[in-house]
Amino acid sequence: MNHFAGICFAQFEEITEAASKAWHGMNAATREWVILLGALALVILTAVVWAAFFRRRRRRHHHHHRSAGAPEPTSVAAVAPARGPNSAPRRRRRRRRRDHRPRNPTLAETGGLPPLRADPPPDTSI
Repeated sequence: MNHFAGICFAQFEEITEAASKAWHGMNAATREWVILLGALALVILTAVVWAAFFRRRRRRHHHHHRSAGAPEPTSVAAVAPARGPNSAPRRRRRRRRRDHRPRNPTLAETGGLPPLRADPPPDTSI
């Protein structure tokens, strides 16, 4: 095992030495372009990884719960027929609003609109 580590380390030294010679052999403008393109590639790679893992659509889990008062379908007619490949898509049912979140009152329930003003509103232009 120690012999294998020595071979790997020797190859690593050769690679770094060759890279160092190539880096120092470039002129300053070429080095700047290499740094710029490397930074750009790093930013693009980071954006792709972020988009692939963190912006992935969440899988929606459908939980079908029956309330305690809902009767079970007992007859064959109450069960929905199987859908064929050419059948119309299902309609979405509206979600029932929970009791602890009542609906907003209508104008009729609140007493309607306020009465019309007799005088026009004051001019607020500056």
